[in-house]
Amino acid sequence: MLVVKSSSSSSNVVVVVVVVVVVVVVVTVVVEIVLVIAIVMLVAIVVVVVIVILPAVVEMVVVAIVMVVEGSESDSSSSSSSSSSSNISRSRVVVVVIVTIARVLVVVVILMVLEVVVVVVVVVGEKG
Repeated sequence: MLVVKSSSSSSNVVVVVVVVVVVVVVVTVVVEIVLVIAIVMLVAIVVVVVIVILPAVVEMVVVAIVMVVEGSESDSSSSSSSSSSSNISRSRVVVVVIVTIARVLVVVVILMVLEVVVVVVVVVGEKG
């Protein structure tokens, strides 16, 4: 009887150890998945802010600066309406070029950040 009880007790210990190991593995996997989802959501928020909001802000600032500069130029020198319209179209082209360059740089930076995030996730996944 004593041997049977000892054997039953050791099998209970094995079951408890297996359950603890399974729980630890499941919790670790869930935590990693939640962290990856949080990182992806953070990157998505940054992408939306950087691609949508920042170029609009840059464009507004550049337009305001150009308007101020044009206003001071028109005050200091009287110019004909044709040259004034060509100045406006030229400044508009400059604004579009600056905003386009800003957007390209933003996309390049975002791709570099995503590459770093993917490398970190892969390294963490291989260590785990």
